[in-house]
Amino acid sequence: MPRSLWSGDIEMGLLHIPVKLYKGEEDDEVSFHLYHQKCGSAVTRPSVCTVCDEPVEWSEIVKGIDTTEGVVTFTDEEIRSIKPESTKVLKMMATGSMPDPVYLDAFYWIEPEPRAAHAYNVLTAALKATKQVLLGTMVLRTRERRCAIWIREGQLVLSTMRWGANVRAMPEIISDTVSKAEIATAKILLEVLQGELPEVDSYQEAIVAAAEEKSKGILITAGPAKPVEKREVVNLMDAMKQAIEAAKAEKPKKAGKKSA
Repeated sequence: MPRSLWSGDIEMGLLHIPVKLYKGEEDDEVSFHLYHQKCGSAVTRPSVCTVCDEPVEWSEIVKGIDTTEGVVTFTDEEIRSIKPESTKVLKMMATGSMPDPVYLDAFYWIEPEPRAAHAYNVLTAALKATKQVLLGTMVLRTRERRCAIWIREGQLVLSTMRWGANVRAMPEIISDTVSKAEIATAKILLEVLQGELPEVDSYQEAIVAAAEEKSKGILITAGPAKPVEKREVVNLMDAMKQAIEAAKAEKPKKAGKKSA
């Protein structure tokens, strides 16, 4: 069982349900690091002042924020006094429908403490029956965050949420008239495209495979770069029909790979 990253209570008025949170995402992305080509040792980047152009010792570095009035620096004590208090509480303030996905951020599995299993199941059943979501706030990693508790496959899941100010406004789209024939053709294209997304990141797999080959002395050669094909949509209906035929031709290939 993975280690929980947070423990506390789901608080709804006078009701408290002690729970643990487990990270729902697996961060297995391969990252490139910097090494000295001569000896293969890791390279660290020194902190260099952008004005003095000289290395700065860690003891000479302070934290600050660039404001319209200039740079304002803070001591560690000042920052600690500003940070929200870690209350170990998921303070649920309201119920509602599932938030707009643009506000959803990271997600976590919720596990009740053994003594709170029945209360957890009662809450789960109530949310399922009412098709509602719990909305509230919490302090996670020294930051106050909005959060939502919802149901997935009969279990509670918590998603942290972006604040409204963190979601940028949508660009304005020019509206025009769409014909029934165009809508019908687009529907056919959507039906042909029905399927599943890949479960594995092919780029990450390729990096790992290439690293293993190089460690065995196998040279990696880059093939010629594929030219970028510029396509101009002259006739939308013709383009959609071509896309439908291309998707139909591609489906047997994908089915063959899956069965293999």
